[in-house]
Amino acid sequence: MTARLAVRSAGLAALGAVVAGSLSDGLCLFRACTGLACPGCGMTRAAGRLVGGDVVGSLAMHPLLLPLLAVTGIWGVEWVVRRRTGDRPVIGPRLGIALAVAIPVVWLLRLALGLLPPV
Repeated sequence: MTARLAVRSAGLAALGAVVAGSLSDGLCLFRACTGLACPGCGMTRAAGRLVGGDVVGSLAMHPLLLPLLAVTGIWGVEWVVRRRTGDRPVIGPRLGIALAVAIPVVWLLRLALGLLPPV
């Protein structure tokens, strides 16, 4: 049951990435209020470029997409493995917290250096 759910979730995530990659512009409340790109700005376009095989372009759009995908994958695998043993996940949540801290830090650096993607 758990493996089937994981496969379905991965399939839906892949489908979502393809659909998201085909979108050119969306509604961003942060941008509407501030006129600035939000901390996640470029993530959808980065996913689209990654699905298209353009890793360098994906990193240029948002440098944290690949780490986000890696953390999500590690967290998911750890959850499945530890669920079978009855233990709580340890590594995944810690990586998630580190990524949650990294997103605003990277956004501030990109803002200061003028590297935010066009909105």
